[in-house]
Amino acid sequence: MYLAHYRESCHNAGMQQRMRHMTLEEFDAALYALGWKVSEFCRATGLHRNTPSRWRNEGVEIPGWVPKHLGLLLELKRLHAAYLTPPKADSEGA
Repeated sequence: MYLAHYRESCHNAGMQQRMRHMTLEEFDAALYALGWKVSEFCRATGLHRNTPSRWRNEGVEIPGWVPKHLGLLLELKRLHAAYLTPPKADSEGA
């Protein structure tokens, strides 16, 4: 859902070639959708644990690879749910 929204907002703004920078709200929403903490994101990506704080407190822009990386993780989560999670049994007589 986040990835689709992000792509749509970039497309609607006429930025097909160059995506806009991710906002802190979008970063937080993507982590929430993944069920991750900031510390887990840092560990998974090799970022220093203080880097996201610099984005938040010092106005440092979130690098362009971050939304791409999070978008891929969200897409993997969606695909896992769609194709690898077993369907639930019917509650009415099996």
